Amino acid sequence: MLSNQRRPISPEGKIGILLALLAIGGAGALQVFPHPYNDYVGWTLIWVAIVGAVALGVYHVVTTVAPPRYVPPRHKRPEMTAAEIGFLAALGATAVSLIALGLRQRMLPLILALIACVAVAFDFVDRTWFWEAAPTEEPLASANARLDVSQWIPVLNEQNKQLALNVRVANNGKATITQWSWAGMTANGIAGLVDPDIIDGIFVVLQRKLIVQVPVKMDLNPGQNDQFFTVPNTSPFVQMDDNTLQAYKNGTYAVYFAILMKSKDTVVSKGKFIYAEHCVYLTQNVVHNCPTHNHNYIAN
Repeated sequence: MLSNQRRPISPEGKIGILLALLAIGGAGALQVFPHPYNDYVGWTLIWVAIVGAVALGVYHVVTTVAPPRYVPPRHKRPEMTAAEIGFLAALGATAVSLIALGLRQRMLPLILALIACVAVAFDFVDRTWFWEAAPTEEPLASANARLDVSQWIPVLNEQNKQLALNVRVANNGKATITQWSWAGMTANGIAGLVDPDIIDGIFVVLQRKLIVQVPVKMDLNPGQNDQFFTVPNTSPFVQMDDNTLQAYKNGTYAVYFAILMKSKDTVVSKGKFIYAEHCVYLTQNVVHNCPTHNHNYIAN
């Protein structure tokens, strides 16, 4: 289900749409406003749009030039929806209309409006097909703290048919962790065969959860390993019926645990955080690592 959800309009996309509207409004003002207000209003809107489009392009390039440490595996993109096809068709029709108007009226302002339309189309295509490649991760330095899982402890209550996972964590780095938080989710499926897109989607949800979560202001010194948490952290935990419990004990049914930890240390740059992604699945009370999402990195 998560793999079919579309990425919401990015801040760049919203700015691009605003710039396109400003440019089109300026072109219209040149045609309908009385002299001399047509020049004052029209050219002001058009130049605001063109300067904004250039600034938007520079910002996009600056924020996507650093090589990523971790590049998510590429999967085939879903087919375009009817809404997306309609959006591009409307944008194309607007561009054609502007060209036709420019051939009969003033060409320069219409060219500027077209540039704004191209900026909108560029952002749409970029966030639809290429957003996965945007590099936001940096490797941990040797001086950083490192929040690792030191022990996985499955807790299976056969009487209540409930499963939970105790996670013991340790600071295996050199710096002191000053605050940390975590979020976790579960999913069910066949051992090692859950769609990677679903796992990717789960970690997107976990990242959003951590944005609004208040971190624990607790120091974890290097080598300290006396902290743990439980996933899920509330009863009834992972609830199973008789058939799934038996399949779990036979090794034909697996429960996946996705965990994202976020922390600060005494040396990480301001505005940066240390993240630790962990994806494991349990079957027969044995812990196995998922093929992806088991790494540490620094990001915003």
